[in-house]
Amino acid sequence: MSTIEEKAQLLIAYMETVIDRAGRWQNDVNKHRMGHLSRNEMDAFIQLGRKGELTMGELADKLLLSVSGATVIADKLEEKALVVRRRSLDDRRVVRVGLTGEGAKSYDEFHQMVLTFATAILQSLDENEQNLLLALHRKISDSFPVVERKKD
Repeated sequence: MSTIEEKAQLLIAYMETVIDRAGRWQNDVNKHRMGHLSRNEMDAFIQLGRKGELTMGELADKLLLSVSGATVIADKLEEKALVVRRRSLDDRRVVRVGLTGEGAKSYDEFHQMVLTFATAILQSLDENEQNLLLALHRKISDSFPVVERKKD
């Protein structure tokens, strides 16, 4: 039986392979379907697609960036007509950012491709393996520590 350190090294190698392949797939989708967004722009786009309209502070928290860093990303996505910013009617200091109609359409197309990708992975496994994979991913996700964003 291997030691926990040897198993950890093996796990790292497997995770690096999965992350590399998923990253290459995402880059290919991004390049050919999304007008080539940077990694941070893509992360912001995905967060806004999943969560809906967010304040700049909430977006910064999701991206683990400062508010000024998230603002730069929102500027770039706005230039690409994927997001729109709105000032809060209650507090003009609060800026909310959300997907435009075109941005929402692009996100829906992207999400469908991700769903196809995940389905292909699951179809390579039998039902017991699928359930085990999902249970393990949930357990791993639950064990990750919370990381705070950078402050301005």
